[in-house]
Amino acid sequence: MKLEQAQNIAESLKSKLAPYCERIEIAGSIRRKKPEPNDVELVCIPKFAEIGTGQIQLDGAASTVSTNLLSNELHQHFNVHKGGERYFQIGVFDGQIIGHRQYINVDIFMATHTTWGYIFMLRTGPREFSKFVVTELKRRGFTPKGGAVWLGGEPIPTREEIVIFQHLLIDYIEPECRFDEVVSIEQDMNARTYKSVIK
Repeated sequence: MKLEQAQNIAESLKSKLAPYCERIEIAGSIRRKKPEPNDVELVCIPKFAEIGTGQIQLDGAASTVSTNLLSNELHQHFNVHKGGERYFQIGVFDGQIIGHRQYINVDIFMATHTTWGYIFMLRTGPREFSKFVVTELKRRGFTPKGGAVWLGGEPIPTREEIVIFQHLLIDYIEPECRFDEVVSIEQDMNARTYKSVIK
C-alpha cells in the first residue's frame, strides 16, 4: 500500500487505541516514510486499572486485580491473531477505520516508561539498523535482553530513543535516514579496522 494510505490507517488506529494507552506512537516503515510500507506497527505503553473481582479479602477489603485496558479493548473489538505480555497482532478491515475493505495485519508492541526508547528504536527499524544497535550495545558492554538494556546485572532506563544514541556515542539519526546512515557507519568502521590491520 502507498505511504499516505498506511499513514491514515495507522493514525486512525492510534486515535482509537489512545484512550487505553499511556503513550502510543507509529513505528516501522511508516515512521521511516517508506514510499510503500508493507506493514503497520505501533508501539505503546498500555494503561492498567484495578478492577474488582467481586470477592472480599480476609481484612474485609474488596479484592481487585490489575487489568491491562489495552488488552481488554483489543480482545473486545478487534480480531486478535496473537497476544502476550509484550506483543499483539490484530487484523482489521481498514473499513473499520477509514472506509475501505482491505484486510491488514497490525503489530502492536508493548513498552514501559523505562523501556520506551529502546523498544521504539528497535520497532522503527529497519532490520539492518536494529541489528546494528544490538551489536554495538553488546560491544560497549551492555546486554540487550527481554526488551530492555542491561548493564552490570541491572536494567537501565531508556525513556527516549536519544538515550540509546548517547550510549552508542553517535548523533541522533532521523528515522527515514537510518538505513543509509548505518551503512555509512559500518563502512567507516570497517575502513578503520582495515587500516589498523595493515599498519
